[in-house]
Amino acid sequence: MTDLDLKQDILKRLDLADLALADQDKILNQLEENILAQLHLAIIEALPEEKRVTLADLDETAAEQIFQAHLNPELIKQVATGVVADFKERMK
Repeated sequence: MTDLDLKQDILKRLDLADLALADQDKILNQLEENILAQLHLAIIEALPEEKRVTLADLDETAAEQIFQAHLNPELIKQVATGVVADFKERMK
């Protein structure tokens, strides 16, 4: 599935496919930002306390390497599903 297919699928599931393209992009960008923030939070929470302290002292590049090392498809799917479900719930 391409990024475009994924974005269209999300828009369809949220019943937003009829919105103007600019509005669709705005919503998708916000969802993406929320997913990334939640992924970072989930990874930080999963780290042992001593690694959290170390993480706080690292530069951005080194910290990002740690985040990338802990990313996996299951976590991404879990977080993305939760963010999209939360968005859909708030739209009611």
